[in-house]
Amino acid sequence: MPIEYYKSQIEQNIESLKILNKKQKQNYIYRSIVFIAGTILSILLFKADIPNIAGYLAIFLSLIGLILLAKKTQKIKKQIFYNEIKKTNNEKELKALDFDFSEFDSGQKYINQKHNFSFDLDIFGENSIFQMLCRANTQSGKSNLAKLMNNPFMNKKEIMSYQKAVSELKNQPEFLQEFKTKTKLCAIEEEKIDFKKLNTDEVIESRFSSKLWGVLLSLLPVISIIMLVLLSLEKIPFGYVVFFVILMFAIIGIYLKYINKVHNFVTKQYKFFATYSETIRYIEQQKFESSHLISLQEKLKTKQMTASEILNKYSKLLNALDNRLNMLFIIIANGLFLWDMQVVRRIERHKKKFMNDYEKWFEVISEMEALVSLSVFSFNNPQYVFPEISDNKVFEAKNLGHTLINSNKRVANDFVISGSKRTFIVTGANMAGKSTFLRTIGVNQVLAQIGSVVCAEKFQTHPFDIITSIRITDSLASDESYFYAELLRLQKIIKMLDNQSDLLIIVDEMLRGTNSLDKHKGSKGFLKKLTVSDSISFLATHDVALGELEKEFPENVKNYCFEAQITNDELFFDYKLREGISQNLNASFLMKKMGIID
Repeated sequence: MPIEYYKSQIEQNIESLKILNKKQKQNYIYRSIVFIAGTILSILLFKADIPNIAGYLAIFLSLIGLILLAKKTQKIKKQIFYNEIKKTNNEKELKALDFDFSEFDSGQKYINQKHNFSFDLDIFGENSIFQMLCRANTQSGKSNLAKLMNNPFMNKKEIMSYQKAVSELKNQPEFLQEFKTKTKLCAIEEEKIDFKKLNTDEVIESRFSSKLWGVLLSLLPVISIIMLVLLSLEKIPFGYVVFFVILMFAIIGIYLKYINKVHNFVTKQYKFFATYSETIRYIEQQKFESSHLISLQEKLKTKQMTASEILNKYSKLLNALDNRLNMLFIIIANGLFLWDMQVVRRIERHKKKFMNDYEKWFEVISEMEALVSLSVFSFNNPQYVFPEISDNKVFEAKNLGHTLINSNKRVANDFVISGSKRTFIVTGANMAGKSTFLRTIGVNQVLAQIGSVVCAEKFQTHPFDIITSIRITDSLASDESYFYAELLRLQKIIKMLDNQSDLLIIVDEMLRGTNSLDKHKGSKGFLKKLTVSDSISFLATHDVALGELEKEFPENVKNYCFEAQITNDELFFDYKLREGISQNLNASFLMKKMGIID
């Protein structure tokens, strides 16, 4: 069970952190001991009647020991941070199992009121489907998932390919854990740089990429070494070396502005590339079985090296350029070897050779983040099922529920399209469950078409182009009234009907902005257009008179309803879908109950 798994993981994380913190304290003690012991030993050796080289050797060994311990300290710090992220991730998942998704990105920036269905179905925003699903950490990963949810697959093969990938990953919770942690580290580094400029060459040109510069940058350091050897053998005067070093600095000076510009652009990027390299290497090392996951791995291969090796190499180049911040090092390295130019040349050549591949490799991570999001959702809800995708225009669900409603409160319903009936009128009292039922159908259809599990015991469907009219808003900015905005939406549905047949249309209480007679007439006319199409349509309404269309179009229309019951002067809803037209209304009862009317 997911809850037991996450609790056990948190216990392991806590235990690992205890061990690591203990090691860290021990390491600080060891560093103090080495420093004190090295200092005392060096002083004693210098005072002793022995060659001073022994004292210098003690200092040297002490420094080596301190450097090694400092590196170990950094390694332990990284391990502590890594485990803290894992622990936080597991704590978030425990909250998610209790339907608290507040720790995850809501996808607020992806809200689009004009979208065919996402605004109406609460795909984005607080307490949305995106917030429930999203386990992506990088901005590109979140955008990839949002794009998928805004544009579900319309091809059975694509849906099945994603289903198989998600099905494989959901059975590998350790992979999901590690991948989420690694991408969190990627996201942290991503915030420190301008990610959009990584694949541009607006700063990094090709100043030193020519063959001539290749010869010069190979030859001049060799000359430096030869001159140093000759100087040590007293074959040349010291002035020759000084003149040559001045010449080397003059060459650097000519291109210093460009070198500084490159350095300012890439500084601190080495950690970003190192982190992405580690994440990609983790993907490369996996043994996947599903074709889609294998195809993602294939994108990470080149003729020369793997993507992770190339990114790691680039990371080291950028780190090497950051060494110029050490003044003593850069004076010696530039004066003798033209260090800055050597590194910038390698960066130029690397970018020219591999820059076009970066975007493809980063897309692999972002797509994997989308798949991991769906896989975690599947792992967290073992009672959900993968839908059966049919070539025929079918829709059949058993115990279908809305995944954002807590399982303790959720009421599931069965629904089957039978025969030629394609238009379904759902009537019922206020708060009886009509709108929730429509959103339940829409949300699960979206989930089905992105390769996810759905909130049902059984679900069979066909890839549909989804269009809804549920939550219409007016716009003061465009001088658009609520009523006109709704008409535009209905017009869009009719236009889509004229161009395609694989439509799933969901409309909740149309024409609320006009009088009852006009509303009935308009709704009836709109429904008649739906009945003669081959689309599947759901309409929720309070206008029970619309249910008469079932008699007029018995082969095309079917009535369903949700009822409210009054027992002991109390209103009761069971939220169960029934065949037929609703018989009970509750507005006047509630108004009397609340003292609004007598």
